[in-house]
Amino acid sequence: MGSDFQTFQPLQPQGSGKQGRMLLATGLCLGILFLSSWLMPKPVPPPPAALPPAPALPVPAAPAPAAEAAPAPVEAEPAWTGELRGGDLLAVVTNEGAGITAVTCLRNPAAAVAYDSAAFQAPEGLPPLMAVSDPALLPQARWKVTQQDAASVRFETVLPNGLHLAKTVSLPPSGYLVQVRLEARSGAAAPASLAPEVLLLGPGEAQRDRASSAVQQVAALLERPDGSCVINREHAATIVKKGAWSPPKGVPNKDALPVRWGGLTGSYFAVMARVAEGRFAAMQARAYWKDPAAVRDDDKRDAGKDPAGAVLTMAPWSLAPGETRSATLLCYVGPKKADVLKAADAALPDILEWGFLGLGRPLMAVLDLAHRLSGNYGVAIILLTLVVRLAIHPLSRMGQVSMMTTAEKMKRLQPRLDEVKKRHKSNAKKLMEEQTKVMREEGMTPFSPM
Repeated sequence: MGSDFQTFQPLQPQGSGKQGRMLLATGLCLGILFLSSWLMPKPVPPPPAALPPAPALPVPAAPAPAAEAAPAPVEAEPAWTGELRGGDLLAVVTNEGAGITAVTCLRNPAAAVAYDSAAFQAPEGLPPLMAVSDPALLPQARWKVTQQDAASVRFETVLPNGLHLAKTVSLPPSGYLVQVRLEARSGAAAPASLAPEVLLLGPGEAQRDRASSAVQQVAALLERPDGSCVINREHAATIVKKGAWSPPKGVPNKDALPVRWGGLTGSYFAVMARVAEGRFAAMQARAYWKDPAAVRDDDKRDAGKDPAGAVLTMAPWSLAPGETRSATLLCYVGPKKADVLKAADAALPDILEWGFLGLGRPLMAVLDLAHRLSGNYGVAIILLTLVVRLAIHPLSRMGQVSMMTTAEKMKRLQPRLDEVKKRHKSNAKKLMEEQTKVMREEGMTPFSPM
């Protein structure tokens, strides 16, 4: 084994020759680097930048003419709501659209019916009642409140074309006619125009088991040349389903008939508007869908939640420079009672539906009489029921006697009818003839039970 392995000796330091060469090479490199940095030409520094001239002393400028001064930015009006109280109405008003958001009938307490006494409640996110819109005016733009008292408020705004608008909402000392005064004044520099549209939404009747729009109708009273009116109505749920509606339908000379009253009615309240000194040019009804996808998808339209509104169009206004024009609008917000409606306008009771052959009219007269006598609608309804039962008692007794007589005759005839059925069970035509013959012998006809 000893011959197969060699013994390695530890490394011994070499002579100083190699170390000297390494030190010499390092010194030469440092020397070349030093000489190159000393022999290379120095970079020429860029010329110093010219200093800007000293600023001149400020000289006060002459004030600019007032006509050339830039207009100060107009601050947006803050949101505002208030209450107005009349003799029979309590209204909540807002400057967002300068209209009414809620109306309560003070003389129609909730104890009398199963509904709230609120005759109107603006749906969330929609313009208020009696909001005026125009291509240059958003229906929910904020107006400035310039005057207010217990029963009235005045709003003002200026359109981009310089047209000054003012709207005064007033509640009457008695009755249910809200007065809205609309004024327009053009600037002195140029003429202006206005195409006002008035928005009406339905009564705020909330039912626990039914959608409120299911009992609402859009109604328009169209005035004939002789002054009489023709009613045109449609259910609000139908309008929500199909999207829009424009009256009238099937009315002679329909294009020439102006709108005397237009709006929406519910089961117990009505919201109708008219021009005090004129007529509306036209009325349209449209749905206001809460889901934007309902515009394209019919399945997204919900008649129970989406309200319908009436848009009443006035004739366009053209104003010369500096000209002022005004119009008074009347809005009935109150109960659907014939005498109350007639007090507001002789044609307004036409919005009522009296049922088959108008039988509801005498029944309502009896109910009102019973209420005046008793002072309570519960007692009045009981009295009306007794009156109706007494009135139809002869017919009811005749019907009961006829049914008893028919039952006795059928009991006697039944054995003969069974015998005829056995004999002619295979011949349906002969069976019918024999059964009719047997019944005639007893003085009976198919109408005998009636």
